[in-house]
Amino acid sequence: MKKITTLLLTVFILTGCTVNYNINIDNKQIEEITYLKQDNSIEWDKPSNLYWGYSVNEFMNDNYNIHTGSLNGSSENYYTFEKEDGVEYYKKEKISTSNEVGLKYSYKFKHDNYNLSKIANYCYDNFSVKIEDKNIKINTDSSFNCFKYYEMLDEVVINITTSGDYEVVISNADKVNNGKYTWIINKDNAYNKPIEIELKKVINWKLILFISVPSIIVIIIICFILKRRIAKNNQI
Repeated sequence: MKKITTLLLTVFILTGCTVNYNINIDNKQIEEITYLKQDNSIEWDKPSNLYWGYSVNEFMNDNYNIHTGSLNGSSENYYTFEKEDGVEYYKKEKISTSNEVGLKYSYKFKHDNYNLSKIANYCYDNFSVKIEDKNIKINTDSSFNCFKYYEMLDEVVINITTSGDYEVVISNADKVNNGKYTWIINKDNAYNKPIEIELKKVINWKLILFISVPSIIVIIIICFILKRRIAKNNQI
């Protein structure tokens, strides 16, 4: 169990690491994208005891997989070097620019299984997603745990956006900008940083008008043509 926990935590050990955790909620799914980045000073090819003698490049290769938690598969390990049948894994991409290096993990959850997200459940002991009358409520407990595990983690930014027929009715976000709800978590506030957001499904009047107006026009045209034909037949 200790080795499994260590494997889980290695995602966050990059020196001076910042994490951007982004989710977008639409009518059918919740897309989760996590960026783990640091400045381009890390020695990716140097063997490290933190990775049992592997370099970061070797350890983060294509065979290193993160279990999403979206399926109740047989895997007890959050991280594995060999994929198992019936278990879903995050899509992984490397970030490498002149200024930054890091990793990107992404997965598209259904509304009713996002509560199983391994990444979300990793940092909060209590992570809750409730679907009530098509409304979505996301809540956590107060303590954000990741800073307890690794002092090298500097900051975590959580962004929640919506698309489709959802609008936010309740949130405790630190700031809101153009429909993006943002929480900024650091070592000073991590002990009391709960996430609370509630989304309500609303009527999409634009879509209704987009569909109904052309239909109404077609009906009017048909009625006009029929009326002309009736009037013409009555004249005969």
